[in-house]
This record gives sequence, structure tokens and C-alpha cells, in this order.
Amino acid sequence: MLIILFVLFIILKKDISFNFNLQAAGTNVLPPQNQYFQPYQEASFAEPPQYSPPPEAVKSSWKEHQDISEKKVDKITSLSLPYFQPEHPLPPKKKKKKKKFIPKIKDNRANTFANLTFILNPTYAKRKNIDREIVLKKQETVHRYIKRYADVAVAEMNKYGIPASITLAQGLLESDAGESRLAIKNNNHFGVKCFSKKCKKGHCANFTDDTHKDFFRKYKNVWDSFRAHSILLQGKRYRSLKKLKSNDYKGWARGLKKAGYATDKKYAEKLILIIETLELNTYDN
Repeated sequence: MLIILFVLFIILKKDISFNFNLQAAGTNVLPPQNQYFQPYQEASFAEPPQYSPPPEAVKSSWKEHQDISEKKVDKITSLSLPYFQPEHPLPPKKKKKKKKFIPKIKDNRANTFANLTFILNPTYAKRKNIDREIVLKKQETVHRYIKRYADVAVAEMNKYGIPASITLAQGLLESDAGESRLAIKNNNHFGVKCFSKKCKKGHCANFTDDTHKDFFRKYKNVWDSFRAHSILLQGKRYRSLKKLKSNDYKGWARGLKKAGYATDKKYAEKLILIIETLELNTYDN
């Protein structure tokens, strides 16, 4: 019993000393309340000090300062001007001359006329005041066609007896000197139609001529077209032409019209006019 009381006494004594030491340590560590936390006080704003210029600035007046700045600006401007000036001065602008008004003729365009227009109607260009350049351009196209196919026409004449002048004149008239749609797309220079019901696909093409259902032959090249023309004139329809001489171009022209080669009533006269104007009969000799 005494032992138990002694143990309790020792334990209670340690707790009291421990609490006491903590309180003593707390009083030493914590600073006084007003050492770090001061009460709020309103700040006092003092008036800024007045600016006092240096003695050197007081001596010079505002007018003098203005004159100095203007001189500096003028100096800088004069120095910087050459940088903005071109090295070589530009020439003075020339005044544009007003173009004279030239009235345009409605049909004064190259595409308006066929290549043989001014051959079949020699006075048309003068009557309609057509530009000379257009007339010359059409003539060049015609002469280029003759130069290109004259030898072919002569070769066909030697083989089949058809005047070269007739072959060239028909080629020029039917193909518009090689620039008709039928000539360009199908190499058909003589307007040869296709009447065969057994014609293979791709050998004929539909073009509007006398009717909208006309079919024309297609050829691989222009030379095939010349040969087909010669063979066509060997048929029964043109048998009467074989009696004519190869230099009788007028008889051949009238015979072609009579045999029904074309529906144009003036077909013979047109062929004769083309031959005589372009002197195609020289190839018949």
C-alpha cells in the first residue's frame, strides 16, 4: 500500500513540473504584443517641392530657345533632302495625243468574209471600203492553197485527164481554200457526199448543205480527197466530160454544172472566174 502511494506521488510531481516549465517557456518566446503589430495611422501627404530651373536656363528667353530649335530643324531638313531626291531627275511628262476617231465598218472584219469573196466579187472591197489588209490576207490564203496542191492537181490530170485548173478551182470553191469546217475536220475538199447505205461507221459525217440530213465523206488526208474527186468524175454521171480536152476548162465547168455536181446556178461561172482571175489554166499545159 505504501508503495502504491509513493508511485502516485512521483507521477503527480512530474506533471506539475512539466506544466510549469511550459508556461515559463511561453512567456520567454512570445514577443510583446505591440512590437510587430502597430495600430493603423493615417498617412500625411506633403506638398511636392516647387521646380526651380537651373541658372543657365533662366538666362535664355523663350524666344531665343525657339530660334535655336528652328535653326536646328532647318539644318536637319537641308541635310536630309538629298536622301529623298532622285539621282537622275525624271523627264517631264508628255501630253498624250488624242487619237483621231475612225468610224468602224460593220463588215470590215477578216472572219466575216470567205476567202474567195474578193475574187468572186472584185468590186466589193472598193464599194464597201474594206480594209486593204483584209483583202491581202484573203489573197495570201488562196495563193498558199494553190502553191500547196498544184502538183497534186497536175498529177491527177496526168492520170485521169481532168484539167488541173478545174481541180484547183473546185478545191478552192468547195473548201474555202482549205478553211471550211468540212475540210478541216474531215479532209473533204470537194464536198463529196455519201449516198451509200452500206457506208461503214466513221466514213461519213453529217453536215447541213442542201438539207440537214446530208452526209459527206471523211478522208484520212487531203490527198485521198483529191483522188476520190478524180474517181468520182470517172462515173457514168460525168461520162460526157471525157470527150473534152484537158485544156478546155470552160467546157469542163459548164459540163460539171449540167451534170449536177452542185446545186448553185452560177457554179460554172464561178469556176471560170476563179480560173481566169488566178490564171490557173497555166497548169493545164
